[in-house]
Amino acid sequence: MISICKRYFLLVLTIGLLIFSKTVYAQTNNSVEISPFTKLQKGLAFVGLTGGANTRSSQNENFLITNVIDKQKDGFNIQANGGYFLSKSFAIGTALRYD
Repeated sequence: MISICKRYFLLVLTIGLLIFSKTVYAQTNNSVEISPFTKLQKGLAFVGLTGGANTRSSQNENFLITNVIDKQKDGFNIQANGGYFLSKSFAIGTALRYD
């Protein structure tokens, strides 16, 4: 069952990459914009916020050092990103994450 799910996932991923791929010319002088909504330029700052949640349960697992009989773990994370463009194609930034 797992191998069928993996094959299906890889098929969907491959088709998605083929449909949504874009040609990028890295060695030409023609400027190609990443998105029509963004104008990347020197002095531009950016901020972002991401989050996620997960849950994990284990039953009767044998690890090398310890045995886990029943374990339930729920968690979440929040990450703040920020940065500054030093040139049109180079930016520095940082991320702060809380788990």
